[in-house]
Amino acid sequence: MLGIVLLLLAARAIFRDDVDKPEKPKDEDAAVHPLRYALLGVVFTVTNMTTLALFLPALKEISTAKLPGGEEFLVASAVVLIATVTAWLPLLASIVVPGPADRVLASINHFTNVHRKSITVAVLIFFGLYLLIKGLTEG
Repeated sequence: MLGIVLLLLAARAIFRDDVDKPEKPKDEDAAVHPLRYALLGVVFTVTNMTTLALFLPALKEISTAKLPGGEEFLVASAVVLIATVTAWLPLLASIVVPGPADRVLASINHFTNVHRKSITVAVLIFFGLYLLIKGLTEG
């Protein structure tokens, strides 16, 4: 059912004209703000179902494994570090190498704004087909 809903949302996005129009940047948006990208990374991490689908079972396995306390903490920390890379990497890059990081983040921002409609449609179609096929073959 969710696969069909996602495919219908993709069709709606294809035929809507306003989805493809990137917003004109405001004056305060002209500069790259590392904290803004870090917050965006947190949102991507929390809403990324693939990350959550791997992250939560991994933490469950770690908690049920018979590891000494120190090793359990290290392994869980590594999992958290990997799962949240989209949140902390842009901020770290902006602190360590601000010039190049700002240029890369600005170009990613520009790309995602220009191709917002295509990205939205591609993601909706991919996950819609995936869920539909999975539902038909396992249901």
